[in-house]
Amino acid sequence: MSHISVVSVFITDLDALAQAVARFPELEFVRNQRNFRSWATEYGRLAGDTPPPEGFTEQDFVNGCAEHVIRVRGNAAAYEIGVARRRAGQPGYVLLCDTWQGGYGLEDVVGAGAWKLAQAHNECWATKCAELEGWNVQRVNVNGGVELHLT
Repeated sequence: MSHISVVSVFITDLDALAQAVARFPELEFVRNQRNFRSWATEYGRLAGDTPPPEGFTEQDFVNGCAEHVIRVRGNAAAYEIGVARRRAGQPGYVLLCDTWQGGYGLEDVVGAGAWKLAQAHNECWATKCAELEGWNVQRVNVNGGVELHLT
């Protein structure tokens, strides 16, 4: 069954996202690619009991609803993450991925639900915003997480 999910992160800055992807040597950010590898793109339809994410249709995934793609380097079997514009005229982008079977290696890199990628994006975006405001940013690892110290 295909389970297209929306990653819990709000993207407004594609450069911050590309910078976050660059922190993962196993990942590649591919600009201007509409289709991202998933069960739906392999078989031409969604499957299973999970409806498409809000604002998207099954045909969106078959026809290519992404503007950019994040892929695992050297793993042709791994599912990919689609970077698609938010629907209903909302600003920004959403990250879409098929989580079936861990995305055949995708979740090994980005974590379940792509939480590692979401965390890296949020850190890159917050750092960029803070630096634009004139802050010096220091990244500190704390209890398996990250804190940004501003001075």
